[in-house]
Amino acid sequence: MSEKKFWPIEDLIPHRGEMILIDALIDYTDNSVDVACTPKAGGLFIDEQQQMPGWVGIELMAQAIASFAGVSARLRGEEPKVGFLLGTRAYTAHVDHFPVGQSFTIRATQLYLDEGGLGSFDCRIFIGEQILAEAAVNVFEPKDFYGYLKGVQQ
Repeated sequence: MSEKKFWPIEDLIPHRGEMILIDALIDYTDNSVDVACTPKAGGLFIDEQQQMPGWVGIELMAQAIASFAGVSARLRGEEPKVGFLLGTRAYTAHVDHFPVGQSFTIRATQLYLDEGGLGSFDCRIFIGEQILAEAAVNVFEPKDFYGYLKGVQQ
């Protein structure tokens, strides 16, 4: 049995600089990923009260899904691709703000993925047993990102 490999987040998702909101890959399976986030005071999306608003959770979930796609690509020996967040059904934030300076986990579990790259994920943000936010998130990862964009522009 081979040992699991854990890549830096920068090697899994297309985001760069301050747009990387998640900190580390915690664990993964064939259909899910857990990533960690510890919001830092003064960071992107931190408001004047030094809190991360609950609505940022959808971006945290999108980055967790991107991490899942990145892990899947790396395990196949491929480079991660760029994908699109299409939307969400019933995003529920159970808190107004995510705790700055406290680590929490984002779990994305793949519910569906078709041959064309359309997928759906069950996502949860939590600390221990406390669910901070949850949603079903729909995504699209085209086989050829730049070819897809070129086709959309025509």
